[in-house]
This record gives sequence, C-alpha cells and structure tokens, in this order.
Amino acid sequence: MNVPRISVCIPTRNRAALLEGCIQSILGQTHPSFEIVISDNCSTDDTPAVVARFKDARIRYYRNESNLGPFGNMNRLLELARGDYVNIAHDDDLYAPEFLSRGAELLDQHPNVGMVHCAVRQIDETGTVRRIVRAYPSTRVLERKKEFVRYLAGHNVCCSTVMARRKLYLQTGGFDPEHICADFLMWIRLALLADLAYVAEPLADMRVHPVTVTNSLDPDTWYREFVAIQQEGFELGIRSYPDLKP
Repeated sequence: MNVPRISVCIPTRNRAALLEGCIQSILGQTHPSFEIVISDNCSTDDTPAVVARFKDARIRYYRNESNLGPFGNMNRLLELARGDYVNIAHDDDLYAPEFLSRGAELLDQHPNVGMVHCAVRQIDETGTVRRIVRAYPSTRVLERKKEFVRYLAGHNVCCSTVMARRKLYLQTGGFDPEHICADFLMWIRLALLADLAYVAEPLADMRVHPVTVTNSLDPDTWYREFVAIQQEGFELGIRSYPDLKP
C-alpha cells in the first residue's frame, strides 16, 4: 500500500451525530494523497456504525480498550499516523475542500516551516456562521522566535487547523496529558523547532458549543494552567535563546 502524504487524525468520543459530517468534509478534499485515521476513545454511542457506513479504503478506524483522555488519544493517533504531514482534526468541525492542499503546499514550498494553521469560520449548533477569526490579515511565513515569544503571552492558533510535520510532533514527545491545555504547550514547542506559516483564508468551520473544556474552567484553574505552561515554555526557550527575558 502506498504511504499517504498526509494523515488526517480524528480523535473522537460520543460525537456520532457530528462525526459523519467531519469525515465527509475530509473525503471531499482536493489533495490526492491522504488517509483518515480515527481513534475512538471508548464511545458509548453508535460511533462504530457511523464509521462503518463509509466504504473508503483511506479510512482506518481504531477503538481504544480504555479511555486515554483527549490528549492521550491524540498521542495514540500520532503513533498510528503514516503521513509526512499530520492534521489532528476535531470530530465536530468541517473542512473546505482545499484545506489539505493549501497547508501541504506551504510545507512543500518552505522546508524551514514545521507547522501551518489557518483562519476559521466559527459556526453555531445549526451551522450558522457567527464570525470569521483571523490571526493575521494575510497569508505568510512566520519566523520561529517571534512566534515563540508571542505564544508565551497566549497563542492565536485554532488547533483543529494545524498541519505539522510528523517528525516534529514526534520530536516534541507528543502532547503532555498532565496539562488541560496541552495544545497550547505543543505550539510553543513546535515554534522552538521550526518556522511557522499561516493561511488567512478561512478553510475550516469551527463549531462552537455552549460548554467547552476551556469555558468550563474556573478563573483560578485557568490562570494556574496558563502560568504553568508559560513557565515551562520559558524554561524550554531559554535553552535556545539565552537572551530571553521573563
């Protein structure tokens, strides 16, 4: 079997009603070489039946024997991925047909770039667009040190749009399940390893729910999490940039 260029990894748990749309949007991609790897984190709904309805050889489905937690499940997907480039898609988001092509194009053209992300449309439960969220006004390559410093103050990345080189994901050691916002720490780590790139066109629909992990955190917990990640990021950064100021 030919190894696909891109692995679209979908961690899922009890999202059968939304997962189907996500898979359909990925199968509609214009890029010629990708796989979809689904890791089911012990769903109790009809997620297996939803996936089984797709008769497409590009889909690989795995079910965990025990609940690994959100970031443990993402790490499982990094182990299963075969492509040079990896996107960890959210099971409730939708992707424009050119999403994979645009991200892969930037990684192909810029060997110094390790991670690409893009603008998104925020949609509600009905699919109505609430707003477009852009981190930057135009498509660009971003110098690693500047982005690293920016991320220490808070990141501007929609994590479901990130496409990164698999070798760099593995070099970081994966997501740290000890953190509630381990994706935040991951972008800091990736920014220490390579330049980044951004696509200013909204190529994904990010579904906004009334209850999310970050919205459910009380202010004290959120503050402690942010400070812990910021401190860890600074300690990592000082090794690369001795002139870094706290």
